[in-house]
Amino acid sequence: MLRMTVVTRATAQVGFETSVADRILLRAPARRWDADGAVTRTPRYWNMWWTLTMAAAGLTLLVVVLEALGILKDLGPALGVVGVLLTIVFGLTASTRSSLTGFRDDVVPRLYRIVALLEERLPPTTT
Repeated sequence: MLRMTVVTRATAQVGFETSVADRILLRAPARRWDADGAVTRTPRYWNMWWTLTMAAAGLTLLVVVLEALGILKDLGPALGVVGVLLTIVFGLTASTRSSLTGFRDDVVPRLYRIVALLEERLPPTTT
């Protein structure tokens, strides 16, 4: 995974992590501006659940057309219901995955900063 954080507008720190399970990079990284003016570049990735949602919706439309032509007979309504349910489930999963990625990128670094401030300012415990 490529992680790029622009510290100032002139300098940048770039870190690379490689693994077999890395996600597929879809397009250029998105820019985010922090409160202190630093720019953070967040890579955008392909979400397979959106692809499954579109595939299920397309197959459901195909079932509707085949049912309208009378090819599927009694099997058409059952396949239509299954297609709609799969589209809903895949869509909910895709939107959850997308929003959790944004949440993780925005909130988790701030939580680490809060923990660091608390550890720095609170007296050490004696246990």
